[in-house]
Amino acid sequence: FHFRSLHENVTPFAIRLVTNYTRGMLAKIKAGAEKQWLSYPVGSAAWLILISCLGLFGVAAFTAERRFKEIGIRKVLGASVSGVFMMLTTDFLKLIGIAIIIAFPLAWWATNQWLNGFAYRIHTGPGLFMLAGVSTLLITVLTIGYQAVKAAVTNPISSLRSE
Repeated sequence: FHFRSLHENVTPFAIRLVTNYTRGMLAKIKAGAEKQWLSYPVGSAAWLILISCLGLFGVAAFTAERRFKEIGIRKVLGASVSGVFMMLTTDFLKLIGIAIIIAFPLAWWATNQWLNGFAYRIHTGPGLFMLAGVSTLLITVLTIGYQAVKAAVTNPISSLRSE
């Protein structure tokens, strides 16, 4: 096991138990202790994704409310629910796409620089970043989709009544 820095190779290690009555080697290892630590980063990531989805949901609600009259006019002129849905989600998807194009090369470079300092390292390929990008787009569509559909199915008369 690593008893020094993770930047160094694993070297042999022995623990000697010396008491007044006996001398011997202690070699018992408790299995399963590392599994407890692995669950904490996953839980933290889920909370962070949930918090970011709440923020995205709030921005989508604000955008739909701000464009309420525009949506009403488009619906009176014959826009479909899918057209209004695409109109509201396209803006967000463009921003997410730009963020992915900027962030992924930087993340790949930073990850490789960080991992090169370890004795045992893995190589990150494009598949990992593609999975993250598709997941981000899917979460965005699901989060914004509710507000977009809600705005698309509202009665256009209620938005235009005040005019």
